Amino acid sequence: MAKYAPTVPRIDGGVFLVLAFDAPGSEAPRDEHLEQHLDYVEKNVARYLVCGPLRQPGEELLIGSFFLVRAEDAGDCLLYTSDAAD
Repeated sequence: MAKYAPTVPRIDGGVFLVLAFDAPGSEAPRDEHLEQHLDYVEKNVARYLVCGPLRQPGEELLIGSFFLVRAEDAGDCLLYTSDAAD
């Protein structure tokens, strides 16, 4: 057994975890805007270390999304995760 857990190289710069929870009844808008959302994620893929949907354990219904984002600071992070982002 290994004495220490494996490690990965340290990431230079800031890294932020963003949790975005859906409002109740938002399944229709989520489905309607999914293609645009995925296009946006693809355009900014270099900024995201990982991202994906959130679900309750054992459930199928999506309850939101998470993003681990490379950013200089919280303001820079919000540019890539807010509704105002292009």
